[in-house]
Amino acid sequence: MLNIAIWFGFVVLITIIVLLIEFRFDKTILAVSNARQWSTARMSMGLLLGVLYGMAPFLLPGDVRVQDEMFIFIILSAMISVASTSYSIMPFYYITLNAVTMVPLTLYFMFRPEQIHFIMVITAVIWQVIVLKNAWAVSQTSISAAYLTEELKDEMAHHLETKIQLEQMASQDSLTALPNRRALLARLDTMVAEAKRYDHPITVMFIDLDDFKKINDQYGHDAGDTLLQEVANRLKGLVRESDMVARYGGDEFVSANRVTNDDGLAKRILDTLAQPVVLSHESVMSTYGSIGIAQFPHNGDSSEALITAADEAMYVVKKTGKSGFSLSEKQAA
Repeated sequence: MLNIAIWFGFVVLITIIVLLIEFRFDKTILAVSNARQWSTARMSMGLLLGVLYGMAPFLLPGDVRVQDEMFIFIILSAMISVASTSYSIMPFYYITLNAVTMVPLTLYFMFRPEQIHFIMVITAVIWQVIVLKNAWAVSQTSISAAYLTEELKDEMAHHLETKIQLEQMASQDSLTALPNRRALLARLDTMVAEAKRYDHPITVMFIDLDDFKKINDQYGHDAGDTLLQEVANRLKGLVRESDMVARYGGDEFVSANRVTNDDGLAKRILDTLAQPVVLSHESVMSTYGSIGIAQFPHNGDSSEALITAADEAMYVVKKTGKSGFSLSEKQAA
């Protein structure tokens, strides 16, 4: 009885440790860095319990009834069957658990004298073969499914990334990372619709860099690209998150803002453009721009009409000396 009491004490102790490990595991965020440690801890405790269960038959008294032995066989067999299906994705674990649990029980039956024990040995061996064979088949299916799931996740992530990239390419200028003409028109359509509903103004500015072709001819296209990128960054710094600035094409930019102080913003844009820029070949230069301004609803009631009015006002500046701004005189239809 003392041996059984000691054995039972170890079983209770290990069970408490398992419960504590599971309690902490449930509150832990599983990551690549700690997955191996948690797996080792959980499997080690499970295998230790399996060893204790495998030792149990040897603690029985010599005159134990066959019915009691068969009951232990049924309990341990059921435990191995459950473990084999529950941990099918981990063959090493359930095969080892079978070895430390069922093999000692099989050996116990081999050293018992009655003929029924020989039958139980044969039964135990056949049972283990059947359970492990079926568990192995389930394991291959489970592992294949796990790999397939991960491949599908990777494929979906790749498609999502490709979709995002395509959407960015469709709506973003590749050189300046500003919204392109398509994105500008879509955003301006939304702003106009909101302005009509809530009765607030919209100011559209058409910004064209002065003598940009000469810069390209004199310094090269790399320098021109550097200048456009710097202009884009400066313009982005002048608009709020609710507003937008886009590259319309070439050296043309368009800003759409919910402001009424047109002169103030236009002057800030001109002052910002005039600040020196370091080009790709390390020469320093200043650039200037001509700005045409149109306002909703006075100069147009659609995105196309506002951009056209601002473009026409910009050309008025070009004809009268450049480096300035002009308000559109066009009346909305």
